[in-house]
Amino acid sequence: MGNQKSSGESRPPRLYNLGSTGLAEAIWQTMGQPLLVLRDDLTVEEANSAFYTLFKVDTEETRGRLLYELGNGQWNIPELRRLLEEILPQQSVVEHYRLEHKFPEIGKRIMILNARRLPPEGDRPELILLVISDRTETEQARFELEGYVEFGEKLIDSTREALLVLDWDLKVVRANRPFYDAFQVSPDDTKGRLIYELGNRQWDIPRLR
Repeated sequence: MGNQKSSGESRPPRLYNLGSTGLAEAIWQTMGQPLLVLRDDLTVEEANSAFYTLFKVDTEETRGRLLYELGNGQWNIPELRRLLEEILPQQSVVEHYRLEHKFPEIGKRIMILNARRLPPEGDRPELILLVISDRTETEQARFELEGYVEFGEKLIDSTREALLVLDWDLKVVRANRPFYDAFQVSPDDTKGRLIYELGNRQWDIPRLR
């Protein structure tokens, strides 16, 4: 697997008929998501710059190669084979197909794939458009946030003082057991309620506002 040395050479695929080669190339190259155009035998017809950049491959080792052979076989993924060989042949469009894989060069990636079969047109054979959305950073951030939330909940539950957690609108998100015991209220009467409405409005205190 080589360094990206010719990503700027990727051409707009012939399947685009936008009336202007320059316009087609500009759109193809500036798409932020990695794109692949595959022939029906799953060899790569075209790839855009975003694909070369993200997966650190170059044009020569990509075009005309079987998808599963790219990058020393790093795309030979069972879930990807299932998408392209089993699911897509049964339907023309597959959306939001989740795929996780650890690549040698860039590590684990979490991707959402959208695939579309493009029927033959004129002398052009049937093609497959594969759009790859990299969700790795988003998923990592969500995982970390869930960890912080879990830690916060454990901290709240272990605190002896009565505690309330409010959202931006001053509605109760969480309360700990000492709060329920001290003020003789139940979770059903507390969670999701505006703080000033708790306990027959006993918390509707001007100084608290």
